[in-house]
Amino acid sequence: MFFRCAKLLHFFLRPSNAILLLIAIACLLMLIGGIAVGSLMLLVVTLIAAALAWTPLPYLLLRPLESRYPVFDPQQLDPAQPVRGIILLGGGVNASRGDKPNGPIFTSAGARLFVVLELARLFPGARILLSGGVPDLLANNKSYSEAGLTRDLLIRFGIAPERIIMEERSRDTFENARESEKLFTAADDRWLLVTSAAHMPRAMASFGKRATQLIPCCADYKTQGPADDDRFFGSAAHGWLCADIAAHEWLGLLAYRLSGRFDSLKQF
Repeated sequence: MFFRCAKLLHFFLRPSNAILLLIAIACLLMLIGGIAVGSLMLLVVTLIAAALAWTPLPYLLLRPLESRYPVFDPQQLDPAQPVRGIILLGGGVNASRGDKPNGPIFTSAGARLFVVLELARLFPGARILLSGGVPDLLANNKSYSEAGLTRDLLIRFGIAPERIIMEERSRDTFENARESEKLFTAADDRWLLVTSAAHMPRAMASFGKRATQLIPCCADYKTQGPADDDRFFGSAAHGWLCADIAAHEWLGLLAYRLSGRFDSLKQF
């Protein structure tokens, strides 16, 4: 139930979708005679759309998420605690397009795969856990899992198949954590967790106490720190994409907290 509700709410609360829906409502109001209300609504929505499209506002919303954890530095790892494995959370490939003749399509989070490839080279003895089932609300028997598509790509990039562990049951971040943590066989296991920088706070919080065994390895940064204060987007689509990502993660943190999926926002 949570999964289905979250997918539906995400569609309507996504800024790019919400803006178009509100514009449609404003136009409908003007058509049925509510000229004043419709015009005011259209003006406000247009100003919000412009702010998200061409000002640094989306960067400011993303920065607290992406700066929550430091950039991973392998030199700072304790050699006495070897890395048992690397966990890659799904989201880098579009599972709903996996059956197309031209192969899997990378999403805006596709950089996660390249971080895993680099970590696989740095830690040749580490296993690679691919966590991700079919996250599509309209999935069918022909749908491909995120883990399955990612496995095929990693093998094509030279990763030995025997290094890869598959987890294809999870559909969201919380389920990623619950299914993945079953592989933690000892309290001193150390795993590298790879996901997008903006997504890392929600991912780490979802692992709860098990997060102490994880070393966050952020990928897919969209922000550059204070340098973003005077950065402007070159296209409306880029600005709205960053706004969509920020809204998805902040609302996700709130939804997980309200639903009891983690105990406190202090885990953020």
